[in-house]
Amino acid sequence: MMEPSTTLAAQALVPKLPPLDYRIPRWAPEDLEPRSCPFCGAQNGQVLSGPDDLPVAYCRVCAVWYVAAIPRPERLDQFYQGYWDAFRPARLVTGLAATTMLFAVIRKTG
Repeated sequence: MMEPSTTLAAQALVPKLPPLDYRIPRWAPEDLEPRSCPFCGAQNGQVLSGPDDLPVAYCRVCAVWYVAAIPRPERLDQFYQGYWDAFRPARLVTGLAATTMLFAVIRKTG
């Protein structure tokens, strides 16, 4: 069983994926909780570093890539509390977004 790399020297050797856009947060190590493969539960070491510095692992059992440490739920809640107001498209008003989401729910369940 391999533990994800946590030392700075080890992380310097891990390739980092390029950022997708400016909204990607930087998570502090204490904001994260480790996780095993979401499919089989195997523990795998870090192979890549995501644009947000989250460790990405490859499961040799399932042959899937997954994020090996995820932000704690309370930190995600804090991050998303102001997300809509800060990052919604300028032309999209709240009422139109709510109507669009309502139609999406009706369409999915109907």
